Amino acid sequence: SNMAGSEGTEFIVDENGESVPVEHRGRIVITDLFNYDMPFIRYDTGDMGMLFDSPCRCGIKTSRLLLEGRYSTILQFQKRKVHHLEFDGILDGFQNSVMRYQVVKISENSIKVLIIPRESFSPAISRRIEEGICGLVGDSVRVAVELSRSAMLTPAGKCRILVDMSGINSVSSPAGNFDVDNK
Repeated sequence: SNMAGSEGTEFIVDENGESVPVEHRGRIVITDLFNYDMPFIRYDTGDMGMLFDSPCRCGIKTSRLLLEGRYSTILQFQKRKVHHLEFDGILDGFQNSVMRYQVVKISENSIKVLIIPRESFSPAISRRIEEGICGLVGDSVRVAVELSRSAMLTPAGKCRILVDMSGINSVSSPAGNFDVDNK
């Protein structure tokens, strides 16, 4: 799409938040100071894309943004690929008891669910989370729920929902190893 440069600034950045050259793929980050009700400063849209400076075939000479779509993380266990939204579907039901969570793949048959608990967290909730995650990844994967005070963060200081420590069968889509923010 063509961009009107006077309405805001678009950046394409790598996984460390550093700008990438024109015609290189990365995360789309915007700054919009003209929205006086809610200005955006380096707002990560959750989309991947790249900028082009060359003129459009239609004749417009402004920069163009190629939008490739959302980035997300998927963990694979044997032949089962599990998208981060599937983990969200289970864990979001515990918002009153779980402040933040992180799912860490340790190996092909082992994951750890780190929980930063709220005051109402209990062993019964831990068991329900474990059962829900087991139902998602399969009985051959050992699931351990652990209470924690912190979670692994991205270089930008954001919480990763999924972390793959195994280095095996991890899939990121569309490309790159980007993680999404946790609530």
